[in-house]
Parts: sequence; structure tokens; C-alpha cells
Amino acid sequence: MTNSVIDPSAKIDQSVIIGPFCVIGPDVEIGPDCVLHSHVVIKGPTKINSGNIFYQFSTIGEDTPDKKYDGEATTLEIGKNNIFREGVDPAIELEQYASHSTFARGRHFCIGSKLAGLEVEIAANQLLDAMDDIAFADGVTPKQEGNFVRAPRSFPVTFTPN
Repeated sequence: MTNSVIDPSAKIDQSVIIGPFCVIGPDVEIGPDCVLHSHVVIKGPTKINSGNIFYQFSTIGEDTPDKKYDGEATTLEIGKNNIFREGVDPAIELEQYASHSTFARGRHFCIGSKLAGLEVEIAANQLLDAMDDIAFADGVTPKQEGNFVRAPRSFPVTFTPN
């Protein structure tokens, strides 16, 4: 916690690891086994459950820059075992829809994820069935890239159309 600024009213579990230059404001509650790397900012009212990891320069609970936001009271609740990378503020996208925003069930669980996954699987199988000789172009294996969402930037393939 060296060089970190922590409001005395913040409730922080004793197992939480806080790196240097973090700022934790009032009305913040951080559960067990969380890790805050350096330069993390957490503003309240925010409740963070166990096992979350916050990388440097992530900001949690900040007011949204959305022009529809007019200073209304909001709260943010984060579930268990999420990972927040640098430059990520979930409140920016979530608070515009409700006065109480939540993240839960691991890495940003989406209620429609099962349906979306099934649709992608069906479409990919139909596409692959139509391409008997599909292969990566020039034998290249795509590399996953990105800080927040990891995916190949490109996916060059060759095939003979049926």
C-alpha cells in the first residue's frame, strides 16, 4: 500500500493486495483475495466481491462521460473472479442503462453468451462443411491480440469453393 491513498471509511478485506499509487475512495467495499496493481482508482459507491484482479490504470466507479448522465446516484457491484485490464472502466458503459450496475460470474458474463456461442458454432460448422480443403494461408497460424478482448486480428485462409 506504499504511496496509495485509501479513504478511512473504505472496507477492505485483509487479504487484498494493493500496489503503489492506488486511490480508493469512500463507500468502497473490496472482498477477499482481490489484487490491485499500481495506479488503480476505485470510487464509490462500489462493492467488489472476491478474487478480482485490477491491472494498472483501470478506473472503477467513475462517473460516466455519457451526455445523458446528469449526476444521478448510481452504484456498481462487481461479482467474483473478474479481470479488469488497463484503461477499462465498466461504469462508462453500464451506468447509462441503470442506476445499479453489476458484473458477475467471472470474466464479464453476458446473459446472451450461450445463445451467441451456439449461433456461432452452427454457422461455423455449416461454413466449414462447405469448404473441404480449408487451410491457413501460407501455413500461418493467427496470433491472438488485444488487451481487453483477445482474438486474431486477421484469419487468412485458402479453400476451393464448391
